[in-house]
Amino acid sequence: MKLNPVVMKLLKNQSDGSATEILGLYLEKLAEETHRQVNTELLRELILKYSAAELKLVELNQIKNKFLGMAAHDLRNPLVSIRGFSEILLSEDLGTVNGDQKEFLTMINQAAVQMLALVNDLLDVTVIESGKLNLRRRPGSLKE
Repeated sequence: MKLNPVVMKLLKNQSDGSATEILGLYLEKLAEETHRQVNTELLRELILKYSAAELKLVELNQIKNKFLGMAAHDLRNPLVSIRGFSEILLSEDLGTVNGDQKEFLTMINQAAVQMLALVNDLLDVTVIESGKLNLRRRPGSLKE
């Protein structure tokens, strides 16, 4: 270890035991600086790892939104068909249905309506999270 020239000069000019004290203080300050440098480097590494993880998280969130959007669209079409066909059967335009049939058709229709509402909510969330929500602002009355 090479000592600072100023410290070397101080040590040479000390005849009593203060040289040891000066050397101890110098080594203590050197250790503090080394510790600070190590902590700075560790902090720099943590920041880089955090930034990489954040980028990966953004990428994974986009993939999730794309998947949810596709899944919701794929679920939506059959649900619309189930709801529509159950409404046609309930209207009895194709023929009469007995009480039990009407009860089951009503349950099918209600389940399709509820599931379609969930899928639509999922699509709304996906659009909002993707940042593609287009708002149509217009003046209106709060009373209405």
